[in-house]
Parts: sequence; structure tokens; C-alpha cells
Amino acid sequence: MRYREKNVAAYLKKAVFFIERQIEWVERQLLAEKNIPACPFKKQTLSQTRLQWTSPKAYLIELMYALDAACCFDSGNTSLNRIAVYFEEVFNIDLSHFARDFYEMRIRNNRTPLIDKLKKLIVKRMDNPKKPYKQHDTGLIH
Repeated sequence: MRYREKNVAAYLKKAVFFIERQIEWVERQLLAEKNIPACPFKKQTLSQTRLQWTSPKAYLIELMYALDAACCFDSGNTSLNRIAVYFEEVFNIDLSHFARDFYEMRIRNNRTPLIDKLKKLIVKRMDNPKKPYKQHDTGLIH
């Protein structure tokens, strides 16, 4: 690419960025005129909305690997490290050795206890939607 083409590409990229920001500003102004908040959670910081993961750490790792295997984040273009850092922040838990923990999970008798239990629970809830069905971790197979 020649120098002039690089300058044009850089200019266009900046112009698109500017236009996107302007569109966001106009949308916020329109919502404000109608007295509609842009997003109910935007006023709160992550630390104010953070959830505490209270199940075993292995269950979160199992879920994290399953979501990654299903390409649930960025169409599968996100690294496990990035997902782990995000989960650490959102669920307030240390996942620093998640790869080692996953290796240990691979050799246990029941390798996916959380996912197995989740499937059973969601099916029960779908069968009887009027009665929310919740079960604490005590019922999970270790």
C-alpha cells in the first residue's frame, strides 16, 4: 500500500470512529428527551453489580471451558485467558491456575457434574415454569 493510500485509510478509519460516536451521542440525547435511561446498569460500576461465585471453582472452570468450546464469546475468537480474566472480575474469584484445574477435571470419574446437573434442572424448570426450580450445590455430584 502506498503512503497516500495509507493516509486515506487512516483518515477514513478516524471518520468512521467519529461518526459512530456522534450516532451514540444522538441516541443518548433522544433517550434523554423521552426520559428513558440508556441502560439501567450503566450507572453502576462493575464492582457494584459484581456477583460472588459461591459454587466450587471447578464448576466455573467447567462452565468457562464449555462456553469456549461452543464459541459463545466473539464467535470463538476469544482466548481462554481473556475469558478467565473476565470471569474473575465478574464473579470475584481467582482463576489463576484454571488450565491445571481443567487438566485435573479431565481425569475425574464424572468430568462434567455441573453441566449434567444444569441440564436436568433447566428441563425440570421448563416442564413446570410456574414453579421456579432451584437447587443448591449440595445436590451436585462431586
